[in-house]
Amino acid sequence: MSHQDAASLPSCGWDVTVVGAGPAGSVTALLLARCGHRVLLLDRHRFPRDKVCGDGLTEASIAILERLNLAAGVLAEAHEVRGVRGFSPSQYEAVMPARLLTLRRTRFDALLAEHAEAAGATFGCGEVTGIDPGSPLVSLHVAGRGEPLTSRFAVLATGTRVALLRRLGMVHNEPPTAVGVRCYVRSAYRLDAVVVFFPRAISPGYLWLFPMGGGEYNVGCCILRRAGGGWRGNLKAALDGAIAELPIARDLFAAATSVSPLGGAMVRCGFDGTRRVVAGRVLAIGEAAGSTLHFTGEGISPAMRTAELAAAALHEALVRDEPQAAVEYPRQIERLLRPRHMAYALAERAASRCWLNDFFARHSRQGSWLHRLGMSALSPEPASPSFRVLRHVFRGAARFAGRKLRG
Repeated sequence: MSHQDAASLPSCGWDVTVVGAGPAGSVTALLLARCGHRVLLLDRHRFPRDKVCGDGLTEASIAILERLNLAAGVLAEAHEVRGVRGFSPSQYEAVMPARLLTLRRTRFDALLAEHAEAAGATFGCGEVTGIDPGSPLVSLHVAGRGEPLTSRFAVLATGTRVALLRRLGMVHNEPPTAVGVRCYVRSAYRLDAVVVFFPRAISPGYLWLFPMGGGEYNVGCCILRRAGGGWRGNLKAALDGAIAELPIARDLFAAATSVSPLGGAMVRCGFDGTRRVVAGRVLAIGEAAGSTLHFTGEGISPAMRTAELAAAALHEALVRDEPQAAVEYPRQIERLLRPRHMAYALAERAASRCWLNDFFARHSRQGSWLHRLGMSALSPEPASPSFRVLRHVFRGAARFAGRKLRG
């Protein structure tokens, strides 16, 4: 992959400048470059670079990679895992068959950026410090560069770093909704499924164990921000406590030959903190727009999905030379993504009630309606019912569980 310093890039002539080369930014650049548009993909770091993450690719991510004709290349480097073992606070186990891939974000992000560059996008290294969504051109101010870069449209894929969006009035002045910490463990213990555990101490947060292949595991936990502030505790102690509580995790660490230093990252879940995803000729995608799912904290597949939707809207706007065509993007967000996010937010609230979490795990047997509900959430394009139906499902389950417990 070639890196051009932002100071040496042409100031004008760009159709779209994408700020941030994570999965959302690179997929947007890839799709637009394939359509023949002049695309600049900017990142403040030189690649490859690390990103704290669970490193998991769900079936939804795999489906998007297949649509992009990138799945084969990712499969060649990833580790395939079949099955999820979920443990409730009281350690009732629910098993969900699923196809997942694990691949370090260092490599996954670099792969996507390489494909974007191969499609014709220009990859530049520089930090955007300011943005002016003027018309007919957007101006982007880059650190260490005298004159701004200009393009017909700009896409912000900056993850939890929303300072640029805040200046444009695109987000509320809210902190991230969760924090994740993880380490890499090499162990002689053999685990062939993804493990997720919801300990009471960090409910509705969870511990994860992701097999990476070759005896390596990504181990971490995601903890929701407490009301009115950040996590009020020691993150390492929270992870250590969750590991000590789950026998599988204890056995994995007992057989460990090495453990990497702990890394942490903030997470923005849900669209609630987002005022708008389009401001004039500027679009927000991925986690910057709040695409990360509640409950699971899955960010890669929804980020790439927003990239597909944004690229389609921008292509129309560029071809027709009608900037207002970009307003189709927020409409698609509301129609295609919002219902699923509302369902996951509801699942998060249900999981925060430990007794209800236990009930779901205990009664989610193969073939049961609870099992089918869980499977629909893991599917590539979940044919999930509407938010109202899901609300009645969860409320009905809570009433039924309450009667069962009392009985």
